[in-house]
Amino acid sequence: MSSKDIILYIKTKQTTFLSGGFLQGEVWLRIPRNIECRDINLTFLGKEACSWKENSPSKSQSSPSESHNGSSIIIQKEFNLYTWPNQARKGEYIYPFSIHLPEDLPGTFILENDSCSGSVIYTLEATLSTVPPHSVTLPVNIVQVNRHQVDPLSSSALMKISGFCWFSRGAIFLKATANRTSYICNGLIYLTLELDTSRCKISVSNYEITLYRTIILKSDNGKTRVFKESLHSFQAKVPIKHSLLEDEESEVEIPLDSLQSAIGEMWTTKGKFVNCAYSITVRACMESGFCGKYSSDPEIELWVDVNPQTSEIVAPEHSNWNPTRMRTVVISKEYSRL
Repeated sequence: MSSKDIILYIKTKQTTFLSGGFLQGEVWLRIPRNIECRDINLTFLGKEACSWKENSPSKSQSSPSESHNGSSIIIQKEFNLYTWPNQARKGEYIYPFSIHLPEDLPGTFILENDSCSGSVIYTLEATLSTVPPHSVTLPVNIVQVNRHQVDPLSSSALMKISGFCWFSRGAIFLKATANRTSYICNGLIYLTLELDTSRCKISVSNYEITLYRTIILKSDNGKTRVFKESLHSFQAKVPIKHSLLEDEESEVEIPLDSLQSAIGEMWTTKGKFVNCAYSITVRACMESGFCGKYSSDPEIELWVDVNPQTSEIVAPEHSNWNPTRMRTVVISKEYSRL
């Protein structure tokens, strides 16, 4: 019997799962007739890798570039879904499974360009122990959950302002608060901005807000490469204050859905060789006539997570199926990542 006669596929409830949560799904199998096969197994595999090239410090143009690489297996676990006594029997079967994911799994990430690459990738593979083995692979996304940060993120600072000859011009209080700690890559980031200039006779005309992404690649030999790029920058007006006791508060939005091409699959992750983080800087732009020579504009920074969106899996349809549903295999988190 040709392996083409066997129908084998993996169906998960969604495309994205949370570290520390459960990865649930089913393996569907159709065997037209009895075959020599004892086991059907499921493997959960996570890998991370990075590589880049740097020009040699030698001034000679003929000097080759230096390559840096880092890679590791994050997790690799194989579980038995079912064992037949003698041979696999003709029929249609569903093998449900539930894998309790370790809490410290780094999030999915993929970067690929001409100068460097980095990835954190997870897959499920179902395998029949035929000769040769018959298998199917399904990629899944993992979101790295920060369970130590549950409250909305905020950043604030009280900054002293100096004029010419370092004369004090008072102080400005600036605060930014995000409505969440983590965002889906097609969502909206809401920021609440607070400004208090009551202790300083200086006008602030607007805010300059910038979303940055910082990627850090680390090699096996200890070398590091850092990329920091601005993904989105805009200005927002500071609202007019109607009394001296009133703080200047405003709300702004950062639309991540319009940045999906720039975000790509470079989602928040913190691995051994690959790190990716997103930050927002808020700068209060003082009017130039007041700024003076020695004071820069007040600026604060806060960090947010940007993660892949979740969608349902559409499994292939097969007519005349009447599958036998086998017992659910539950894999507890007592197993550990490598």
